[in-house]
Formats: sequence, C-alpha cells, structure tokens
Amino acid sequence: MSQLSALARRGRLGPLRLRTKLRLKSYLIAVVAALVVSAVFAVYRLIALRSDNLADAVAITRMLAENATGPVAFQDATATTAVLASLRAKPSVSGAVVDLPGHPEFAVFRKPPALAARLAPGTISRFHGWVLQTGTEIGDEEGRRAHLQIVFDLRPELWATLRAVGLAFATALALAIAVSHVANERLRRFILGPIESLHAATQRVGVDIDYGHRATVISTDELGELTVGFNRMLDRLQQADQALRTTNESLTAEITERRRLEKALVDASRQAGMAEVATGILHNVGNVLNSVNISLQVMRENLERSQWENLRRAAGMISAQGENFARFVAEDPKGRILPSFIVKVAAALGDEHQAAREEVARLVRNVEHIKEIVTAQQSLAKTAGLSERVAPRELLDEAERMTQASLLRHGIDLAREYAEAPDILTDRHRVLQILVNFITNAIHAVKPNTPGGRRITLRLERRERGVAFVVADNGVGIAAENLNRIFTHGFTTRRNGHGFGLHSGALAARLLGGTVQVASGGPGRGAAFSLELPGLPAAAPAPAAPLAAALS
Repeated sequence: MSQLSALARRGRLGPLRLRTKLRLKSYLIAVVAALVVSAVFAVYRLIALRSDNLADAVAITRMLAENATGPVAFQDATATTAVLASLRAKPSVSGAVVDLPGHPEFAVFRKPPALAARLAPGTISRFHGWVLQTGTEIGDEEGRRAHLQIVFDLRPELWATLRAVGLAFATALALAIAVSHVANERLRRFILGPIESLHAATQRVGVDIDYGHRATVISTDELGELTVGFNRMLDRLQQADQALRTTNESLTAEITERRRLEKALVDASRQAGMAEVATGILHNVGNVLNSVNISLQVMRENLERSQWENLRRAAGMISAQGENFARFVAEDPKGRILPSFIVKVAAALGDEHQAAREEVARLVRNVEHIKEIVTAQQSLAKTAGLSERVAPRELLDEAERMTQASLLRHGIDLAREYAEAPDILTDRHRVLQILVNFITNAIHAVKPNTPGGRRITLRLERRERGVAFVVADNGVGIAAENLNRIFTHGFTTRRNGHGFGLHSGALAARLLGGTVQVASGGPGRGAAFSLELPGLPAAAPAPAAPLAAALS
C-alpha cells in the first residue's frame, strides 16, 4: 500500500483502477517473458549452429583428406586441386589449401588462409568469430605427410538464424500477451470481482443510504463469506431502520391518546436501542473490516511481487538446454550462476509463503472477531457472551495484532508498558471490542501529526479492584468541555465520526462490571482512554446483565 501511495504522489499508477494496474502488470510480464524465451532460443540456436557446423566441417575435412591421399602420395598437384574443387558443393567454404613439407600451397582452392593464420599440426579446428578453420594430416604408406586446411564462413547462416530468432520473438510475444490477457481476465473475475462488488455496495449504502441494496456474492471463499456477512448486517440494519420508521409513524398518528402515546414511546425507546445496537455492530465490524481490507491489499501486493516468475524463467532455461544442460551449467556464465539463483528464489518463495501464512492467520482472527461481534448481538433479550479466564496481557496483544496493519500503514510508533497483572474473568470479545475502539480512535488522533511524530502507548496497570487497560496517544487531544460528553451517544469530535464507538464501549464496559475513563491535557496534548475491569472474584461471578436491560 505504501508503494502505491508513493506512485500516486508521483502521478504514475495511483489514479488508475485496480483492473487497469493488473492488466498493465500482466502485459509487462508478457513482454519480459517473450524477451527471455527469445533470448534462450537465440542462445540455443547459436550454440547448436556452431556445434553442428563444427561437426560437419571436421567430417568434411577428414573425408577430403582420405580422397586426397593418393594424389598427395604421387605429388600430383593437379589431381589434388581437383579433389579440393569438390568443395564447391559447400557454399560456406571460402578457401582450402594442402601444404607439403618444404612445398607450401601445394594445392589451393579459392582463398586459402594466410601462412601466419594457419593451424599448427595436430590442431583440428579453431573459430575466429563466425569463421571456422579446420585441419588434418594426409599421410601415405611411406610416411610422407601433408597438411590439409579448410576455411568455412558461417556468417550467412548466422544472419539467417537471427532472422528466425526475430520471428520467434514476435510469435512468443503475441502468444504471451494472449495468455496474459486470458489469465488477467480470470484473475480479475475471481479476485477483483468480489472486491468491486463490496466497494459498490458500500458506496450505495454509505452515500445513497440505500439499505435495500445487497452486494453480489461471486465466490465461496473468504471474500464470499465476507460478502454474505456484510449482506446479513445490512438485513439487520434495514430491519432496525424500518422498525424505527414504523414506530415514528405510530407516534405521530397516536399522539392524542396518552396510554397509546406512552406505549408508543416505550416501543420507540426499545426500537431506538435496537437501532443503536445495529449501528454499534456496524461500527465495531467496520474497525475490523479496515484491518481485513489492509491485509487483503498486502496479500495482493505480495502476489504481484512474487518470485514465481523468476522460478519459471529458471525452469524454462533448464528445459531449453535439454541434453546440453550439464555443459550449460559447467561452461556458460549464465549456467554457472543458475544453481545459486534457484537457491535464492527458493528462499524468497519461502519468505513469501511465511508472509502469506501470517496474513491469512491475521485475516482468520479478524473474521472470527467479526463473527463474535455479530453473534453477541443477535438477540437483544439474551444474556451477554460467556466469560472466561484470560491474561490481560494477551488481550492487549490481540487488540494490537488486529490493528497492526493500520498502525504500520500510518507509520505509528507503538510503545508497551505492561505491569504484572493477575488473570481476569471476562468476555474476551467485548473487551477486544472496547480496546480496538480505543486504538482506532488513537490512530485517527495521531494521523495529523508529521511522520515520525505519531506515537501510541499501550499500558497495563494493576488497580485496587482489578486491572486497567490504557491507550494513550500524542494526538489532537480533547477540549476540557468535551471530556464529560465523550461517551455520550452521538457525540463526536471527528468530522466524519458518528459517536457510536465510545458510547457502545461504555455500555459494554458496564455489562462487564467495569468502567471507562478519559483524560486529556487539552487540544494538541494527546489523550488517554482507560478500561478498568474487576479481578477474579472469590466465588463464581453472577451472570452479566442482559444487553437489552443495559440499553433500556
């Protein structure tokens, strides 16, 4: 996410849609893949060209030496020249010569190599660029020796091979772009489709206040489950909104009758409580969804930067060598670094795998917390969630993990000051709901600070009746006249705030038998929110009060 923000500031990819960025990335990969395939093909073809021509040239030289044995033995220059003239059938031969001891250039064909450039006796072949020179001895039964040398000009074949490589590159590029286009469309449908559906749904609900709109469920994976959960929350919100509208209409129509008015007021209060709970659910789930969204963005960026393409390139290089792989690894500079390259890619893939596992684990924890928030509020007439014995330090650590993506994204320094505290008996998920609200508000409070000056401190303190969780920040602070209203329903100091989070946190703290408090030195001097909970009782605790009773 930080990389995309930097690109947006420089005016490059930032304004583009996700699908456009994905398509550009796919086409770039296709071009690189085509270049790599063409380079591998060119290297292979050039190596094969040299190898094949060398073998043919050595065979022709030896065969010609056998045919010239008789004329050389009789020192018949004319017959020897006629034998050399048979090389006209090979267009690549630019010259040949037979040297006798004491009689150089005994027989010559076309342009022979210069005396200084000829092969030493015993040397079979030598390359000068793409000009090949071969030689062999011609001997007779009486021990007389002659030396045959032939020059092959392979440059015409080189240019023909390069033209074939160019055609192969064009073909590979077209094929790679076609494949990347198909892959991009499938990837967009399976990954971007659900995200775009959720984005469109949030726009309809948040901007148009269309509670009847539902996000389209495209897949059955985690994104699909998240979409289903989002639609269920909209169902409950729509029901609460419709109930509130009905109650208001009833109050207007029956205002003339005292009894009916009193009954309508009671119903309206009850329905307002239900709407408040539904709003609180959306607020608390929204905090967790922010971390879910950031984790999804991190996973998508890691997939785009994955090292699998490098591994595929290495595999393609290995496959292209075929039977020449051992020689390629032993002699070619690229081949010698191939093993260490594969080891590095494997290590990088291992790191990517571990990072993906951590992000998935964080997603699972956040989705589990969303489920617990919804489950805890499904019935207003039932009691609160089950209490369990937990270590206070674990609750702070888990709340930190759930908001870690936002902390990292905004470059916030996090300090921990944990005192030794005993275990407590409480509802884990309600405590996490309060702590996540505190940390999320602290993040909003320090965001106006300059980078490097954003700091949040998590403290665990032992109190007389139990323990206290404190979230302190060096953010915008709170005016003295607002400290007494900060936990009131609907009150907020943020421009886009709703005033639901801290109020629902205060209600949850009351249900847990605890209290919430706030302290601030004033505007620009930060703030500290604390949640105090009782310690373990001597006997088993009484069940928590029903949420409906707390709201009434």
